[in-house]
Amino acid sequence: MMHFYDASKGPELAVLFNGDGFDSTFTLPQGRRWKRVIDTQSYFDLPETLIQSNKSQRLSNNAWADGEVLMSPTYTVKGRSIVIFEAVKN
Repeated sequence: MMHFYDASKGPELAVLFNGDGFDSTFTLPQGRRWKRVIDTQSYFDLPETLIQSNKSQRLSNNAWADGEVLMSPTYTVKGRSIVIFEAVKN
């Protein structure tokens, strides 16, 4: 995990890398809420997921402007995926 925390250079980010072929659970930095903005796991680009989300099957569905805010300090990253979280300002 890489944690970028310098308000003069942009938003606070946590970048989770999982290069293994199996799931891995990470604990995000405490004391703040985190919004998922990118998750490259293949689930978000499966045809059935795109149809459920009303997205064209020619688009990717793994980046969100209004991403989900985590309710837990941990997040499980699928194998061979990258996830980026942005700290939510109160």
